Amino acid sequence: MNSWIRDKAEPALNPFVMKKMILTGIACFLLGGLAFATANNHLAPLVVKETALPDTNYQPLENQRLSTTNSPTFAGDTIKNTTPTLVLQTSADSLHTRMYRSTTGNTFKISNNVSQVGAIGKAVSFDNSATQYFLAPETGLPSGTKPVLTVSMWIKVPNAANYTSLVKWGTGDSTGTYGVFLSAGSIRIGIGSSAVTGSTLTSTAVFPVPSNTWTHIAVTCDGTTTNIYLNGIVRATSTSTFTINLGTNGLSNQGTRGLTTDNGLEDQLLIYNTALSSSDIATIYNSGLGTALIPLNGLLRRYEFEEGTGTTLVDLSGNGYNGTLFNGATWTTGLTPIAGVSSEADIITSSNGVINTEKGVHTFGDFNGGSVIQGKAIRFLQNNVYPLWSDDSGRISIDNTNTGTYPTLANNFAVKGSSYFNGNVGIGTATPSEMLSVNGNIRTKELIVTQTGWPDYVFDTAYQLPALAGVSQYIRDNKHLPGVPSAKDVLDSGLNVGHNQAALLQKIEELTLYVIAQDKKQQQQAQKQDQQDQLIESQRKLIQQQQELLLNMQAQLNKLQTAK
Repeated sequence: MNSWIRDKAEPALNPFVMKKMILTGIACFLLGGLAFATANNHLAPLVVKETALPDTNYQPLENQRLSTTNSPTFAGDTIKNTTPTLVLQTSADSLHTRMYRSTTGNTFKISNNVSQVGAIGKAVSFDNSATQYFLAPETGLPSGTKPVLTVSMWIKVPNAANYTSLVKWGTGDSTGTYGVFLSAGSIRIGIGSSAVTGSTLTSTAVFPVPSNTWTHIAVTCDGTTTNIYLNGIVRATSTSTFTINLGTNGLSNQGTRGLTTDNGLEDQLLIYNTALSSSDIATIYNSGLGTALIPLNGLLRRYEFEEGTGTTLVDLSGNGYNGTLFNGATWTTGLTPIAGVSSEADIITSSNGVINTEKGVHTFGDFNGGSVIQGKAIRFLQNNVYPLWSDDSGRISIDNTNTGTYPTLANNFAVKGSSYFNGNVGIGTATPSEMLSVNGNIRTKELIVTQTGWPDYVFDTAYQLPALAGVSQYIRDNKHLPGVPSAKDVLDSGLNVGHNQAALLQKIEELTLYVIAQDKKQQQQAQKQDQQDQLIESQRKLIQQQQELLLNMQAQLNKLQTAK
């Protein structure tokens, strides 16, 4: 089936209508199940720009060449390439929407340039001494005698004193290669093995390239005068002419000693076919700081290093000269992405799972941005269960047993089943200092506290029971029992219920020992009293017997006296 853009007999369409037709065609591709496969070696994105097309006889879409190099092939409704990409780019600001398919992880992705305040950008780390580098086509780069150009980039190296190749292109011989490199803390420009400005960069000794700091570097040349900028300010100027001869070596940062020597980082590489003004350089510098858009006039290459994965560096200039990372160059944290105000954020991603043997992972949204899911009521379906449900009043239910019953909630938040919290939880307080902090009353039918160090040791035979005299003295001095928090302690720090219960139990157990000791003493005293009572009783009986004996003897004496 042929996808026609416009018929010859129809009147000319204005750019707005043309844009709508192109977008409608793309939507038809999506709804019809656009399939991708691999074919060529290097990707050149299909670019559709928001510009009026000439009023000529338009051919079917598969006969159109909308990008200039390595164009993808068309077969019916199928676009074939190694990594087929469709880019919609507006001419006013050069921002774009990108849709592409990759065999890496069987990935399909749609992304868009959007503002993401506070987003953390990405960069590439080259860390293996000249073996790790990037390479892109050098087609169309500034060349010839007295070339006019601007090169802009951000770098971060641990040791700026070392030699570092930053970017170069050309034939690679001693006369036709243009390169920007770092040496002895200075930015230098070289043609082949000869430095154009060389030792004349004496001003950089006053403003050296710092180590371990993101630094913006820009070089402009109007054909005769070369200016070197450091963080938006001219630091060196040289007047000389040179020639650049394009070849097949490509645009790269590869050298005998590359950026990789010191685990160097590189971000946002821009190349222009014009010598930008100092205000334009300041704009680019501020773009990396998140305050402005980069200039677009004369832009030939724009690598923002925001892909974050894989080995492809996408050329966002609209010219389609994508680059490739080689030999394990890795992604890392960089500057604020995409000229400070916009970055390529994922809208939809679909790929094979990479963890837990997942099969088919579909992601909505970008981790650097915000996502909005709209609807009167929202629910999440997982394995025929709706574990998360938000009703039409915004009340949220978490229930991993709900198979489709609309929740009836009396509260804003309801959880069914056991829950686990790894961190402090606050109720009535935004700054919980404990695993559970409640600023208010708690009502419960039962409170269970597990406590280590329970005071059973009081009943151990080795436990030294405090003398009551010492306890009495402590109470007189401190106005509370030893081992029990004072009123001031409770007022200042609160009461640890478990520790307090243990302390009170310790006092009860000590008091029990005091009572037992007192009881034992009383029993001993009672036993002595019984013995004394028995002795008294025995003595009383003895006295009684002696009295009876005396009476009997008196009676006998009386009888004897009477008998006489």
